Amino acid sequence: MNCLLEEGKTFVVPRVGFDRKGHRLGYGAGYYDRFFASHPAIPRIGMAYACQEVDLIPMEAYDARMDYVVTEDEVINCR
Repeated sequence: MNCLLEEGKTFVVPRVGFDRKGHRLGYGAGYYDRFFASHPAIPRIGMAYACQEVDLIPMEAYDARMDYVVTEDEVINCR
């Protein structure tokens, strides 16, 4: 895990669903949200299929947004 904390590293996050604002549905354990809360400078890239996109994912205050979402069709800038 230490290699992820080096400058210039990126973290790739799987997702169940996403919207174009960088909100995501994960697997419900909150692992990624806690990791990003303690490492806010690491860029966040979500990986998903285009068919997993929805109009809006509701977010709580502790939910971590993605900077980008990569699908088989495009790279979405969520910043």
